[in-house]
Amino acid sequence: VVVEEIKKGEDSPGQKASKLLFSTAYSKHPYRLPVIGFEKNVRSWSEKKIRDYYCGRYSPKNMFLVVAGDFKSDEIKKRIQNYFNEVPSFKIKKSKRVKEPVQKKYKVAVEQASFEQSLLYLSWKTPTVKHKDIPALDLLALIFGQGDSSRLVKKLRIEKAVVNSIGSSLFSAQDQGLFVISMGYNKENLSEALDGAKDCIQKIITGEISDEELKKAITNIESEQFYASETVDGLARQVGQSEFLMNRPDYLKKYLSQICKVTEMELKQIAKKYLAPSTMTLACLTNDKKAAVRKKLEKWTATYSKDFSKYKISKTIKPKMKLGKTWTTSLNSNKSELKIIPLKSGVRVLLRKTEDTHMVCARAAFLGGARAEDLFQEGAVELLGRSWTGGTENL
Repeated sequence: VVVEEIKKGEDSPGQKASKLLFSTAYSKHPYRLPVIGFEKNVRSWSEKKIRDYYCGRYSPKNMFLVVAGDFKSDEIKKRIQNYFNEVPSFKIKKSKRVKEPVQKKYKVAVEQASFEQSLLYLSWKTPTVKHKDIPALDLLALIFGQGDSSRLVKKLRIEKAVVNSIGSSLFSAQDQGLFVISMGYNKENLSEALDGAKDCIQKIITGEISDEELKKAITNIESEQFYASETVDGLARQVGQSEFLMNRPDYLKKYLSQICKVTEMELKQIAKKYLAPSTMTLACLTNDKKAAVRKKLEKWTATYSKDFSKYKISKTIKPKMKLGKTWTTSLNSNKSELKIIPLKSGVRVLLRKTEDTHMVCARAAFLGGARAEDLFQEGAVELLGRSWTGGTENL
């Protein structure tokens, strides 16, 4: 079962590219290894090896238990104690993770694959999850590439359409993590996509981060954490993650407090501090010529290094607020009434105008799916849905 799961990962462009990134970014630390392991190792394990590993890890001494729900604390504690008193406690096997050497120069890795779309990861080393800069890095990742109004998505996917997908994220853990920009693109657009990413980084450091942009990012993080706590499993996950990573189950309150204190100037300083060429790793999975892609990436990194040294952090100037006409909208107002417009082709357009955001959202829905497929077409609509927007000649 595990081997089949490993093979399934080899058929996934995202998983293969991610594995390439981590094996390149980390030279010594265990983060360089895939969590699922390698087929050769999995096939070689004896029953004794698995049993010894279990006994050295899966012991009450080496665990914490999170319980969330409607119960009486004293009663549930007593039941838990009675249960675990009967569970055998093994001797914990101690292991020390190898410390990752300091990265002093950028790294580039290119792997050729048969996938039609190319994938590229740009990453930079970041501190451990307990570092004071993590909240600001979380906000920076959101402003860079999370959501249609984020800078990378808006510029490179919506306005210029040089990538099929793009985003940014922060991998923060107990040891050194990564700030990552990921993109899926057609091979002829590599140079333009790279230059667009570099331009977004430059504008964050040297340009303006608006108060509105920062507030929206803070609100998004607050909302995400709030909605996650509305279910018992979400609440348990929050508490467990806080205990595991921060050694305090109520850490979320402190984290949100830190998020709200981040300023525009601080975000620029964080970008300048961490998005430096020396800690950068580029990992590319492509069906293009390996040598040609590596040459392009090496050339871009040299330009990035040269330009980055010249970036000066701009002072944040608060704009003078002008009071104008104020208005509100609601779903019951005439402006936002739902209109159904039938076209000659038979398509029905459902239109609702709102003034709450500057974004336009459009979706197309077709009658189909399992009910429209015969015995020998099962899965055809699912395949079409997944490939249509990213697998055509122009998209």
